[in-house]
This record gives sequence, structure tokens and C-alpha cells, in this order.
Amino acid sequence: MLTLTAAGRRLVAVAGLLTVAATTAAAQPKPYVEFLGERFLVTKGEMEGSLGVGYDPILEQVQSVKRTTRCGDFVAFVDGENGIAWDYVNEEFWYLRGNRELYHYVNGMQTLIFTIPEVFDVPGAGPDTLESPQGLALDMNYVYVVDTGPNLGALDSNAWFKFERDGTPVSSSKLTDFHANLGPHLAEGGDVVADGITWIPDSAPGGAGLFLVAIEHSGMQVLDANGNYIDRLLWSEAGLVLGESAPFAFAGIAVDPARGDLYLVENSGQQMHVWLRLDPALDESIVHGVWGTRLHGPETGCSRRLPLTPSLNFFSLTYRDVDGMLWTNEFNSGVAYTIDPKSGKATEVGPTGVNDVWGMAWDPERDVIYLFRELGGPTGALHRYDPNTGLSTLINGSVPFMRELAFDSDDQHIYGVGWDGSQSVLVRVDRDTGAGTFVGPTVPGQGIAYDRMTQTLVVIESATHRLYDVNPADGTAVIRGNSATAGWEGLAAIPIVDEASGVIEVPRAPGSVLASPNPTNGAIRVQFATSRPEPVSARILDVRGRVIRTLPDSRVGAIDRTFVWDGRSNGAPVPAGIYFVEIRQGNARESAKITVLR
Repeated sequence: MLTLTAAGRRLVAVAGLLTVAATTAAAQPKPYVEFLGERFLVTKGEMEGSLGVGYDPILEQVQSVKRTTRCGDFVAFVDGENGIAWDYVNEEFWYLRGNRELYHYVNGMQTLIFTIPEVFDVPGAGPDTLESPQGLALDMNYVYVVDTGPNLGALDSNAWFKFERDGTPVSSSKLTDFHANLGPHLAEGGDVVADGITWIPDSAPGGAGLFLVAIEHSGMQVLDANGNYIDRLLWSEAGLVLGESAPFAFAGIAVDPARGDLYLVENSGQQMHVWLRLDPALDESIVHGVWGTRLHGPETGCSRRLPLTPSLNFFSLTYRDVDGMLWTNEFNSGVAYTIDPKSGKATEVGPTGVNDVWGMAWDPERDVIYLFRELGGPTGALHRYDPNTGLSTLINGSVPFMRELAFDSDDQHIYGVGWDGSQSVLVRVDRDTGAGTFVGPTVPGQGIAYDRMTQTLVVIESATHRLYDVNPADGTAVIRGNSATAGWEGLAAIPIVDEASGVIEVPRAPGSVLASPNPTNGAIRVQFATSRPEPVSARILDVRGRVIRTLPDSRVGAIDRTFVWDGRSNGAPVPAGIYFVEIRQGNARESAKITVLR
């Protein structure tokens, strides 16, 4: 996990890890950042890949050679550019051409903003040259460009430039340590080509107003607004993308400020976008859902294809700690599959002997998986499947019909969402006899899982696609969060396991922020623990990084500070959506994401 600003608790995400790992190699004098998770194939075009990519946070769309939703669903074909950047000030895209022209669209017409001369004077550095403009980034005040230079792959050919918004030069890499830090961290055999740059707004998870520069075959540089080196991120070409083809040369780069997703674009004819999580969701557990041949990741609202035959159908899902795999059962054939929760890769295990399976639940004490089979009426059959031997046995041929299963490892019962003839109810089933009882009314769920971290059942509601925490004792439910994606069936909650002791976060500000209740539909309390009695300020920002509220410190001078936000801005309730609370104390800064429901 890359945390450029600390955002609450440190957790491991299964949907694309960025982990800062300490190294013992003598050639690496400091910790470096290495990609550990998968990359997700989002979209492919029928043309050469673009050199630029940008993200529109208002329409939640990605633009390069295609315009797509943030999940990769096609919207329109567009012209690829050498650089594409979202302007948070005027809420529009800016484009950079190879001839050094920057333009935007006004009333549907291309309008020139300014042209960068090939040779110009940089204050404090003298004459400089921009031969091959590539990446483009905008923050709230300046324009940033990277230059691949006349000799691709040559260290000194790459350059970083900073301009006023009218094109006046401000600074260049001649005044920074940009070049000095390009070479030492390259992947073996990698080229030194600075191919893209993007700004991470202050409000973004893992943000802090820093910049990421894509180094084509090798990784990324993390820079501050003055072009100075902060950190580096490496990648290898092996296993970069699950699916149809592997990327060769990343160029354009963009960030979704609301979710911390990082978008990269391939510029070597592979015609794709890929995306990965820049910062994981702040939650106790990771919840997956499966439907058909697509796997839904946690809190992304997107889905990704599994490498399975399209005619296969999966409606059940459970997580098994023993092998760290998701287990599912093909509905028609009764063949079991495992799914790697990090890569989405599915592997056929073999027949379970049970088809028409709606639900699966793993029992960690006995290392068996319970299967619920549909029998075509108000009842079904409960089976016990041993993943070690591949054998199944019938427990009970007459249990209430249930959509999906969950095993509560605390009370050692199986749960499902059923129907008592008039309403949706939580069903509790004895694991030895299969005897089922109605616990009480609950949300109409299509998927259910037991979250050992919170000791609650998690249910995905069939109509609104909301995730609920359900009390196993009585079936009462409270909203955990929203899913923008319909079609969920199976659910599995994966408990968070801490990584090796060598894993660190950089840079990490002291203190921690806790916002509760979160999500909220009213007031929210923000608590900040600090070791210093210095003044503390708190601000609420929207997804575009705009300050919408400044909060008073209710305990000035105290070690533990508390702020209360009533969910309003300028006296009116804010719309539902993602917001951020930013805590500042001296030079230290902490942030946390807040979800507002209405």
C-alpha cells in the first residue's frame, strides 16, 4: 500500500496492492516501492495506444484513445494526445500535442491555450529545450510537462518543466534532483523514458498534492510540486495484467481522486487502459461478490472478467483461510473452482457431485465447505464438501431455501437469507443436522458472508445493491456501504492479515484520524490522536479538493482532539457522496475518507 498521506488504519487490500517494502540489497540505500498486486485490464481500442490519459472526476470517465467509464465501459472514441490532464480549476480537459501546443475545447471547438517554444529561458537555470513533450499535469496553479528529449532512453534526455497557466516558464529539472534519481531504481534492462505525469489532489487517498511520473518500462517517480524526488515505484512486466494481453510500455497516467485508483495507458499498440488501487478501501474486511463470469472487487463499483468460459455460471462464494483462496461451484455442472482474490485467476478443482448450488460456506474448525442445493421449491438440500478429498455428503434434504450461505465461526451455525412466505428472513441452520430455524426479518439479500473482524453477517441487498451488516442474533441490519454494480450473487469476506514486519509506509505523519459513524447520513465525529499539544486545524474537502467547511477544535490544547461535522456546508446539507476530512498540525497532515448517505 502506498500511503503518501496517512488515511486511517493500515490495511491490506486484495484489489491491487502497492506495498512499500524494505530491501536488504546493498544497491538499494533506502526503502523502495514495488507492485505486488495484479493489474486489471479495463478496455481495448481498435487503434494504437495513446501517449496520454486523463480522468474526469465529475463524469467519472477515463480518456485516452477511448472515453470510458471509470470501470472501462466504452463511451466514445477520442483522439489520443501526447498528454491529457484534468483541470480542477475550470473542470475540463487540457491536451498536449507533440508540436508543444496546449489546447482545450470551448463550445465544442479546439482553442489554443499557449504554445511552448522549443527553446526558452527558465528563471535561475537559463536557456532550456523542450524537444519531445509527452506527459501533462495541472494542479490548482501551474502546468507541468515531461519531455522525453531527442534520444529516447538517454538519462539526460528526460526533463521536467513547470509553467504558469499562461505559458510563462517557472522551473525545470535543471534546478532539481530529477535526473539524479531516474537511473538508480530502473528495472533491469528498462529504458529511461519519462512518458507521463499526473497530479494527486490533496483530497485523494494517498494524495498530499504530489506528482507521479511514469517511467515507461520501469516504474514511477514520486515528485513534489518543485520537481524534487520523494520516492519511486517499481514494476516488472511479468503478470502485469490478468486477461487478454500484457502491456509493454506504460505512458499516460491519471488518478481518480475519490477512490485513489491509478490509471495507466499502454502506448505500444496494446491498445488498453489498466488500473490498480493506489490506496485500499479503509474497511475491516474485504468483501467480494461473484456473478456469472465476473468478479466484483471491494468498494470499486467495478467488475473484472474471470478467465472462464462465458457459459459458466457461479452464484456462490466463500473464502478458505487454509489456501487463501475464494471457492465457488459452477451452477450447472457442480464443478468446484478456486479464485485467487489478488489476481482473479480461476482454477478448476474438480466435481463436487452437487449442482444447482446457490450457497457455499467454509467451516474453519472442520475445514469443510457447506453447499446449499436448490430442489425447485421452498426447500433445498444441505451438503458437506471436503476440499481435501473432493467428496460430498448429504446432511439434510429438507432445509429452508436460502440465497447463499455464511458460516458464523463464533456460534458455529450456518446462515442464509430465506423467505417465510411473506417476508425476507434470516435463517439459522445447525451444521450437524441441517435443521433450520427462522431468526427474524432481515434485508432481502442475494449474497451473505460472515465477517470475523466485526462479528457480523454481511448481506448484499438485491434491489438497491447496498451492503448491510446483519446481527446474527435477530436479523436486524445497518448499512455498511453502497455498491454501484448490480448483479451480485455470492459474497465472501476476507479477514485482513498484517504483512511482514519489514513493510513500512512513507511518508507517515504522526497521529491517526477516526471518523464515525462512517458512512453517515447526519453528523460525524472526527477524533485525532496526537502526541503534541500544538494547534490543530480540520477541514472538510469535496472530491475535487475544494474546502467546503472548516471545523472548530472542541478541545484546544488537549492531546486527543475531537471535531464534529454536521454534514452541512454553507448551512445546507451536502449531497450524498465522498468527502475527506483533513487534519493539519504543524507540517504534519492526516486525512480520512467520509461517505455521506442521503
